[in-house]
Amino acid sequence: MNQAFALFNAGRFDEMESLANLLKAKYQGSGFAWKVLGIALLLQGKDALASLQMTAKLLPNDADTQHNLGAALKDIGRLDEALVNCRRALTLKPDFAEAHSNLGNVLLSLGKFDEAVASCRTALQIKPDFAEAYSNLGNALRGLGQLSEAIVSCRKALEINPNFAEAHCNLGVILQDQGEFQSASESYFRALSIKPGIAGVQSNLCNVLRLLGRMNEAIASGRKAIDLKPNDAEAHCNLGNAFQDIGELDRATACYRQALAINPNLVIACSNLGTVLLAQGHYDDALVSLKSALEINAEFVDAHSNLGAALQVLGQHDEAAASFRRALAIKPDFTVAQSNLLFCLSHSESVDAQSLFAEHIRFGEQFEAPLRAQWPQLSNSRDPERRLQVGFVSGDLHNHAMASFIEPVLAHLSRHQHLSLHAYSNSAIEDE
Repeated sequence: MNQAFALFNAGRFDEMESLANLLKAKYQGSGFAWKVLGIALLLQGKDALASLQMTAKLLPNDADTQHNLGAALKDIGRLDEALVNCRRALTLKPDFAEAHSNLGNVLLSLGKFDEAVASCRTALQIKPDFAEAYSNLGNALRGLGQLSEAIVSCRKALEINPNFAEAHCNLGVILQDQGEFQSASESYFRALSIKPGIAGVQSNLCNVLRLLGRMNEAIASGRKAIDLKPNDAEAHCNLGNAFQDIGELDRATACYRQALAINPNLVIACSNLGTVLLAQGHYDDALVSLKSALEINAEFVDAHSNLGAALQVLGQHDEAAASFRRALAIKPDFTVAQSNLLFCLSHSESVDAQSLFAEHIRFGEQFEAPLRAQWPQLSNSRDPERRLQVGFVSGDLHNHAMASFIEPVLAHLSRHQHLSLHAYSNSAIEDE
């Protein structure tokens, strides 16, 4: 028993597993032997469930075992059972900080964010320097949309334990939610420098690097995530997003289909597959995929918007407008859907000029008005003879109608000696 404790304290969990198997063989029916085995397997990320269930049978009043069993059940998605075991552990030992924190983690996975926050705070009242509880609290606060408080909590976890890879990962997710993609990528890289084999972090990093326009790195991270965890549907989907961004549509399609083969209910993969099929000209298949996404989740706003785009391509402008409006009913500040609605209405024979203009005015009031107070006070020279620097920004400076339309405009304006023209492409696509 002393040897088992020494191996545990030294972090030599593989040797601890071997010792537990020897103990179990020599002392049949020993709850301690089964407990050591379960802990050793759990700490190595191995399947510990059977060992922990046997331990609970032999040691029904052992709070540690109930807690560990709850953690194992949570890891395999058996959340209701995990909840029972965590609460059983706390019945046996009310001041068990780790069990309060783990209960918070289970409640978080069940979407019970308020209860999760309360459990994590209880853990911290008992054990104020508990880094894992601060990290879990950060996750729960994120679930409530309290992102600033969530960041503070994760950073507190990292003050206590700077090498806590999971806390770096959690911080990265929250920063990503806030749109701070560069800071999020730094948190993910830090997590991977501590634990290189965390598939979920590689997958998240793929997404963030894609949003930063670092496409080669994004694709490399996506592939690493899949190498580490081949059956991670979200990793396949994230890699598909990166391929879609650079116009590699066949590869994107393959990624989305693989994601859906693993998890047929992954709504984002179903929706994104629809957009790629649309871009490839497979209109009927695109509509089927987008409608399937809405069968999975009728409130999935991107699917409504993407369906609108597909219907618009097919010339069904009124139906497309209805889809965009459904997206906006769910998410009123969804700028992509609002912009697409205006574009769609511009092609509709059933919309008169006054109604179309009113829609554009409404767009300006909704999205421009809140920004007016932040407009900079320009210090440009007011000399009417000075040369004007004019910038054109577009995501369509490639094989796209916009490139064709803008070329004669640029050719005409370039003849004016008082204008200096600059073009900025914010697309990852490069072609002829």
